[in-house]
Amino acid sequence: SKIKKSLFKFALQGLLYIGFNTLAVCIKDKIIGDIKKTKYFSIMGDEASDISNKEQMSIVIRYLTEDMTIKEKFLEFVHCDEGTSGAALANKIEKAVTGLINCFFVLFYRILSAS
Repeated sequence: SKIKKSLFKFALQGLLYIGFNTLAVCIKDKIIGDIKKTKYFSIMGDEASDISNKEQMSIVIRYLTEDMTIKEKFLEFVHCDEGTSGAALANKIEKAVTGLINCFFVLFYRILSAS
């Protein structure tokens, strides 16, 4: 029936959402692990308009590995709903970095809990 199909579709979308979020946390955990091993890193933001003329910024972290290789890792796209002034873009970058730091503390707590 239509109701069963709708429920199945809704459940499947929920599972995909949970799966993608879990994957994103695992990837950020890996990036955090890499950054913890390095002395040098930087954060880059690049603002551009998408096809619908909404301004968005990609946030990338760049770091030096233990074997002196430069790595760049994409963190996320953020919508520039507060505008594109320097302060607004800095605020978006700060929120992304804070999210990464929060992810680090969650990982650290998991490690401590497992001990």
